[in-house]
Amino acid sequence: VFGFAHQSDGHVTLETAPGAGTTVRLLLPRDSGPATSAAPLRRAGTELPRGDEVVLVVEDDERVRAYSVEALCDLGYRVVEAPDGGTALRLIEDGQAADLLFTDVVMPEMTGRELAEAARARLPALRVLYTSGYTRDAVEPIGGTVLRKPFDVATLALHIRDALAQIYEQLCRKLARHGLPRAAHEGPSDYVARVVQARPDLAGQLAEARNL
Repeated sequence: VFGFAHQSDGHVTLETAPGAGTTVRLLLPRDSGPATSAAPLRRAGTELPRGDEVVLVVEDDERVRAYSVEALCDLGYRVVEAPDGGTALRLIEDGQAADLLFTDVVMPEMTGRELAEAARARLPALRVLYTSGYTRDAVEPIGGTVLRKPFDVATLALHIRDALAQIYEQLCRKLARHGLPRAAHEGPSDYVARVVQARPDLAGQLAEARNL
């Protein structure tokens, strides 16, 4: 609580007395920005976007990390987890591939932004999605999208898919140079899957393109 208040330019007061209990007041600055409308709710029964890419989850809170890993596995992703930035970098240095880095912003010893910069030095094509429970992290320019905590599985699924869509756009441009046009109705992932099925000789080049 104290860390959250400090990060948000707020203040915490404690009042306690024998027999009266303890009162905690969390004082936060008023948001003077324009009001934003709530995102539309997902209709019941709507299929969540899925994938099979490799997602590296880095989160120092064990409960949040376990929740994220389980949700992503249920969505079909291949998930690798790490409790901190140092462990994540060692995994990458040992040869662990990853399409997306899903990392907390505020962590001990190494922040999410520092981790992303170091990871991208080793995997230049790595996409990054940040997550944080601190308001300031969501508005400061840290070089990527921030998923606010707490989040549900549907919100996580949509943000992960949006971040990974950039990979397929890169692959689509590469395929276009081979004279393999994309149909107007095709999504990028469907297009790549169709081309790989029709032209297995390009599968190796596409795999390499993810880590160029």
